[in-house]
Amino acid sequence: MRCLVNASSGTVVAGGNGPGTNRTQLNYPLGIYLDVTSNSLYI
Repeated sequence: MRCLVNASSGTVVAGGNGPGTNRTQLNYPLGIYLDVTSNSLYI
């Protein structure tokens, strides 16, 4: 999901398309990391 600050909704940017290797798909993600400096979430 991509959510902008103060937004009431978000946009799916990865996942939701089944597993795979395209940039819009996840293939057995192992973890997540939130970088609070850049407000980025890494999967």
